[in-house]
Amino acid sequence: MSKTSEILRLAREIAQTHRDIFNLNRNGINRQRLTKKFMDDLNKAVRARVGPDLSDRAISGDSGFSVDFYVQEEATVIEVELFGLSKSHTNLERDIFKVLLARDKGNAVTRLILLGGPKCRQRQSEPAPKHIVNWVERHHQLKVDVVEIEPAAS
Repeated sequence: MSKTSEILRLAREIAQTHRDIFNLNRNGINRQRLTKKFMDDLNKAVRARVGPDLSDRAISGDSGFSVDFYVQEEATVIEVELFGLSKSHTNLERDIFKVLLARDKGNAVTRLILLGGPKCRQRQSEPAPKHIVNWVERHHQLKVDVVEIEPAAS
């Protein structure tokens, strides 16, 4: 199994133990705390089962940007946006730009995976995000995939 696939599998597994985070009635403060706990658990699991030095990577030079996960040998960046990808204003453009800056600094990235919560694929298939993704794939040969995670029904 590739490191990228393993990170995605771990994210799905951890989502099962963090069902509260996907409760759409949560307010912002609780969501921030729960998201931080999810990311802490995911980072810990990735370090233990996939390897060190994959998370919170500053690969965009001195820009101050970092990516959630960078799997160098698979030329893949994974950005976790549990809620942002399903909103009308997302970090899609910012995440793409971070990857383009990383490539400008000599880091190989051919794939960006946006890992989101419920309904993120639906939102990212709307005209504006779809056009942005198509444009970056055509002009920069960057494959952008949206992967949705949510806990299984209990």
